[in-house]
Amino acid sequence: MRMLKRELGFWSSVAIAIGGMIGGGIFVLLGIGAGIAGPYLPLAFIIAGLLAFFCAASSAELGAAYPLAGGTYEYAHKLVSPGVGFFSGFIFTASKILEAATVALAFGTYFALFLNINPVIIAAVGVAIFTAINYLGIRASARLNNIFVVIKVSILILLAVFSLGHLSASNFSNFSGVTAVNLFTASALLFFAYTGFARIATLGEEVKNPRKAIPKATMTALAITTLTYIAISSIAVAVVGSRALAASEQPLAVVAGRISPMLAVLVAFGALVATASVVFGDLLTSSRTMFAMGRRREFPGILGRIEKRYGSPNISVIATGVIAIAVVSLGSLTFAALLTSLTILVYYAITNFTALRLDRDKLIYPRVLSVLGLFGCLALAAFLPLNEWIATILLAAVAIIYYVIDKRLRRP
Repeated sequence: MRMLKRELGFWSSVAIAIGGMIGGGIFVLLGIGAGIAGPYLPLAFIIAGLLAFFCAASSAELGAAYPLAGGTYEYAHKLVSPGVGFFSGFIFTASKILEAATVALAFGTYFALFLNINPVIIAAVGVAIFTAINYLGIRASARLNNIFVVIKVSILILLAVFSLGHLSASNFSNFSGVTAVNLFTASALLFFAYTGFARIATLGEEVKNPRKAIPKATMTALAITTLTYIAISSIAVAVVGSRALAASEQPLAVVAGRISPMLAVLVAFGALVATASVVFGDLLTSSRTMFAMGRRREFPGILGRIEKRYGSPNISVIATGVIAIAVVSLGSLTFAALLTSLTILVYYAITNFTALRLDRDKLIYPRVLSVLGLFGCLALAAFLPLNEWIATILLAAVAIIYYVIDKRLRRP
């Protein structure tokens, strides 16, 4: 079997996970979440972060036990059934390409603050550029990601520090009209902002000392991200209020603009870097799952090729980029974000169920975390809109039909 090289150390793994999480969720979905949860926005981040912790525990111990490219696709293949494995791989690839397209559109809206160019065009160009970088292999990808992470985390710290003199407790006083349904719907949406933790497990075939590094790096990255989200969402509501956040596609730029025009420019630049890093990482991880499925010939075998010079799954990298550009052309940020959240919740429900099948000697965390993760994913998914459920059911139907036809064609 063709294998990828182990080139990622602990801190590079942490940076890749943080790069996947701190991006569109805090710089763009913050506004959509505020429109749903109102002043309860920080609580919605806490609920989503708690579910992310349960799912991260399952993902980390599966990745440590089976450090192969493909994530839950490979784990479910081994521990549940080939059919469930295929379905999880299909859903994961779809969700990450959707996420890449969603965050690319967010990248385009922030870029438009600097140059008045159609955000959809900018998003498509950005996807093409990051696809080209991913083609160069994991080492070049990891170096660029590390730079992205340092820049965006530094800018968020600056925003937090300069906001301290502009906080108003009165912005947390009006909770009228916000129901439990609003809170959990916002939590389901904001789960989107945490799901980059799975990048480490999905790239497990390229991580050094995976048994120790994957769980430790996953939990380290998730802890840093959760604290960042709670702090920034609380500060944002305290500075401008949830209504002002909900009214903007660049919510953190609005917060910074209330403090200083120069800070607003800096935050807009940070948003460009943050959204770019998420698009970059989503294309990276989705290409690895597509590669794993091609290697097993459950997708066309050409997708399982490895380019000799750079050691990257070149055809899968190109394919994910082309599909993401096609999704970007649809141009709907809110629908794409909600659909991404739902498909990711379905995927992690499968991840948690698969973790329950691990032998005891491979367990790192108590099984109850996987149980809580499974039911948490299903519960939050129930709060998402009907249109997104219809789209997800159609995606599932495509996956099942493809799998059945492929199996029949393979019969001797």
